[in-house]
Amino acid sequence: MLGLAAALRVFHFAAISGSPFATALQLDHRFYDEWGQRIAGGELVGGGPFFVDPLYAYALGGVYAAFGHSLLLVRLLQVGLGVATCWLAARIARRAYGDAALATLAALLLAIFIPAVHYESAIEKTALGVFLLALALDRYLAGGTRAALAAGVALGCGVLARGTLLILVPAGALGLVDWRAARASLPRVAAFSAGALAVIALATLHNLAAGGRFVLTTANAGQNFYIGQQAENTLGVYTPPPFVRPDPRYEESDFHAEARRRTGTALDPSATSAYWLGQGLAAVGADPAAAATRTLRKLYLFWHQYETPDNDHIEVVADVSPVLHLPVLWMGLLAPLALLGAVVGWRRRPVRVLAATAALYCLAVIGFFVLARFRAPLAPPLAVLAAGGIGWLRRTAAAGDWSRAGLAGAAVGGLALLLTHDPAWLGDVRRSALAIAYHNYGAARADAGDTDAAIAAYEKAVAVDADAVPASLRALGDIYLARRQYDRAETAMRRVLALRPDSRAAQEALARLEKARGGGAASPPAAAAPAPARTPGGPSVGDLYKRVRQLRGEERWAEAIATLEEAIRIGPYNEDAHYLLGSLMEQHAPPEEMVRYWQAAVATDPKPQTAYYFWAVGLERGGDLDGAVAQLRAALEVDPAHEMSELRWAQILEKQGQLEEALAHCRTATTIFPDLKNAHETCARILRALGRAEEANAADERARTSDPNTPRRFVYWARYLHGKGRTAAAIAELERALRIDPTDAEARALVDQIRPAGDAAAVAAPLGPGLDPAARAALVSALHAHPAGTPVWLAVQDGDAGARQLAAALRAAFEEAGWTVRGERGVSFAIRPGVYLFAADAAPPAYVDTVRSALDAAGLAPVFGSDYRAYYDERARANPTFNGFRLDADQTYLIVVGRRPS
Repeated sequence: MLGLAAALRVFHFAAISGSPFATALQLDHRFYDEWGQRIAGGELVGGGPFFVDPLYAYALGGVYAAFGHSLLLVRLLQVGLGVATCWLAARIARRAYGDAALATLAALLLAIFIPAVHYESAIEKTALGVFLLALALDRYLAGGTRAALAAGVALGCGVLARGTLLILVPAGALGLVDWRAARASLPRVAAFSAGALAVIALATLHNLAAGGRFVLTTANAGQNFYIGQQAENTLGVYTPPPFVRPDPRYEESDFHAEARRRTGTALDPSATSAYWLGQGLAAVGADPAAAATRTLRKLYLFWHQYETPDNDHIEVVADVSPVLHLPVLWMGLLAPLALLGAVVGWRRRPVRVLAATAALYCLAVIGFFVLARFRAPLAPPLAVLAAGGIGWLRRTAAAGDWSRAGLAGAAVGGLALLLTHDPAWLGDVRRSALAIAYHNYGAARADAGDTDAAIAAYEKAVAVDADAVPASLRALGDIYLARRQYDRAETAMRRVLALRPDSRAAQEALARLEKARGGGAASPPAAAAPAPARTPGGPSVGDLYKRVRQLRGEERWAEAIATLEEAIRIGPYNEDAHYLLGSLMEQHAPPEEMVRYWQAAVATDPKPQTAYYFWAVGLERGGDLDGAVAQLRAALEVDPAHEMSELRWAQILEKQGQLEEALAHCRTATTIFPDLKNAHETCARILRALGRAEEANAADERARTSDPNTPRRFVYWARYLHGKGRTAAAIAELERALRIDPTDAEARALVDQIRPAGDAAAVAAPLGPGLDPAARAALVSALHAHPAGTPVWLAVQDGDAGARQLAAALRAAFEEAGWTVRGERGVSFAIRPGVYLFAADAAPPAYVDTVRSALDAAGLAPVFGSDYRAYYDERARANPTFNGFRLDADQTYLIVVGRRPS
């Protein structure tokens, strides 16, 4: 059996060695590898208490220090640990049953337990944790004081490898007490406890030395509890809050920063953990029914056949390793057999120890959140119990007691069916997770230059769940276009548009395809074509926006609203104009008119969350609060990061006297956008109504310091959207953030983290100085949409040769297109790298949209802002030294060229 275990593991290891899984480490795998290298380099004590379990990192550090950085050697050592764990399972079974055949069967069951094979080849702590728990159980059941000491040491090491094993330390000490001769059992209890606590104390001493605070092992219990109990976590799996980047390199700092933001106090690691523990308990108390449902789902997932993925997906790895396709043992069958073994062998003390270990450890895990690798340490005791259950079935049937054997077999079969069947909610989760995993694998193969394998992976992703991976379709379209397989490229691109009708990337891809075909059949769909700039015989869009400004100045609200509706109808999509219309209607139009307009707009608005929001505002004004909430819920289904909908929902609940629920929505709005001033003011008002004056004062202070126009808003939205699984939308927001500041480390790190699940080409590096001929030609061509004499205003960073060079190239291109440069100024204060386009008014002339499109066509990706004149005036009044751009009375926009990358 040990030979079989070794053969399976070595074969699997060999199969993955030539794949990206062998070297392309990510998340925890990468984190532990980098940590191990730092330890090997002499960094034995870090800058603070441990945040994640440390033993595996120190084990890696020891290997790297002795033999150099070798993932091959680490994996071979873990294969050895896996085989040794099978041997320990046999020893435990022999102690439990006194039967060599059952011992061999236990080793066999663990040898063919496929998830163990998978985790033993991962650069991650699971294999070490499994081995240490098996070693602790073997020594624990051996009896005697020295064995108890060894069991304690092994379990203490296990705690430092898998923190949830901590629950077994007090339980193990209690289990060694012989209540009939308590005094005689005390040496064993003391030896076990001393062994465990001595090892754990090594981490405690490290934490004292590194941070000066008492932290038993790690300072992350509260954070993990909150992750598992937050309202956003409906399944009980790892669901990072929107303010946390789901990467162990950033989780600690993100949790700390959010705790500091909420409390207004800098907290040490212990206090931060305690704070999030309190927040998790508050989440449970706020909705006990949801917490109960979530806990039941955790329990179900803990024992289910499905290997809930985290760092990688076992079903994807199976494509390169035939071992993972073997139709043998997984948790869904092992668990029912183990339960049978626990029931029929309950009179044996070792069986009770193993069953109690499994039950207590399960409780420890579901108190936080469930991932498949978290339950892996139970594989050895479950294999032993399952061997006992199979042995009992054999003996019972051999004795002719077919009724008992049949009843037990039916019970095991029924439970196995329950644990291998996917309910609807789990089926949806599995499909999207698998599709995303295939996409990630395709991206890895594309990066490695294996385009054929990338195509196969992308095609699998689309076949599993196309809606979850439009990025796979975009990647396929680009690959097929590069290969001149135009029909396949068009199919992929049009499927993207079917899933995401407002996808500009897909529209541009179809345009590239048409150009490559030489004007062939693959033209962009009608929906992507630009809207007419004027009604035949009527005014242009620019004329209409100018008329809107005039009517607003004269307070002729009904005419202004009607004119703005017409401009929106015939002009290109302008998000600012939609919000301006909604605001005007809220203040000056009857609610029923507002409802009619925005209800109809839902079907045509490229960003329907806007229409849903203003539809809700109209319903609220008309007194239909339930209807308003329904439309706000629809807006948030389209865009979970639509903080205005969350805030409006909170204000409606406040009107209804549902203050606690209102506060929850209000805080969600501030989580989405921490600088939303109105949300902090609303939170303060609700908190005062609840009698929580101190928190209300803190919210008022946060409102006072909020900057709703902060460029960080794009990163805020991206982080929240990514937490909600809206990867493509998150990428789009990060693209906007990086246009403002290409050096934004947080935005770039988040892009690097989620890029495989989104569009690998979504965020390009900023352009260097000047314009290449193709970019200039594209710019000039787009500008020809407007007649000669159309004005342009420029501003450029003083003292930056690259900025001056690009500004000169832009001026020449605009003049070539017949536009008139009305002014060019130098800017003395520092401007971030990038190109900026500031429209003077909320609803600018149509030619401003043309400028924006032209700059996009040239690859300059301008950062766009509207209503800049009012913004400048407001900031200048508040701060006379404010550095901004004063616009002339007749100036409608300004192009600003910031520092250029070297």
